[in-house]
Amino acid sequence: MNLLVNTEYFLYFGYAGGHLTNNVVSPTVLQAIRLRYAQKEIYTYSGIVLIATNPFARVDSLYVPGMVQVYAGKQRATQAPHLFAIAEEAFMYVCQHILEKLGGR
Repeated sequence: MNLLVNTEYFLYFGYAGGHLTNNVVSPTVLQAIRLRYAQKEIYTYSGIVLIATNPFARVDSLYVPGMVQVYAGKQRATQAPHLFAIAEEAFMYVCQHILEKLGGR
């Protein structure tokens, strides 16, 4: 299996507070990602980040209309990792924020 990297640590770059940062991912995190990949579990979480281990694999069952209903109205932690869980969490946050703004008038 060749999963992006075969090193002890994976160095990645990102932005934090407008500054380029570099971070090291531990072997434990990489092993968890490798395991999910081997199990054909496309999505996994690393903290609040959703990782797609093989985003180009065709997995039609992950994106059927009924799958949206699996995540609708549910908290992210109660369901398997999925892009729809992130979308639902964002949608709920926006709705809550709008209600708070309207209620404060």
